[in-house]
Amino acid sequence: MLRKLTVIISLFLFGTYLAAQIYDPVTWDFSFEKKGDKLYELIFTASIAEHSHIYSMDIPEGGPIPTSFRFDTIPGFNLKGSTFEVTKPVELLDEAFGIKIKTFSNKAEFRQKITAVGSSFTVTGAVNFMACNNVTCSPPKDV
Repeated sequence: MLRKLTVIISLFLFGTYLAAQIYDPVTWDFSFEKKGDKLYELIFTASIAEHSHIYSMDIPEGGPIPTSFRFDTIPGFNLKGSTFEVTKPVELLDEAFGIKIKTFSNKAEFRQKITAVGSSFTVTGAVNFMACNNVTCSPPKDV
């Protein structure tokens, strides 16, 4: 009886531990390239775990949360145009939403052109994205 109780408690605790694991299959790297005298490109690279994906910036209404970028307004630089996708997304029919959507697997690169106003500047902001695999999706997240 004691052994059976120990096994049941162990299974309960192990199950609780597994349920508490956070699904976080994406890591982000941020860098930049100088393109001209005062012109720079900010580079945002998502490394995506195997069997997982994130969504494109271009998602039809009624679909999942698209990847998006927000930049804080700080003196020292100006945005030049919009953030754009460098990696070509794969378009597929998403059964959960019943629409064709664009996704990235393995890696995704996004860029934003900026113009420096002064000699030094700091860029801050966030990327908002949603990651999914064949079983679950993480809630939208800011990094």
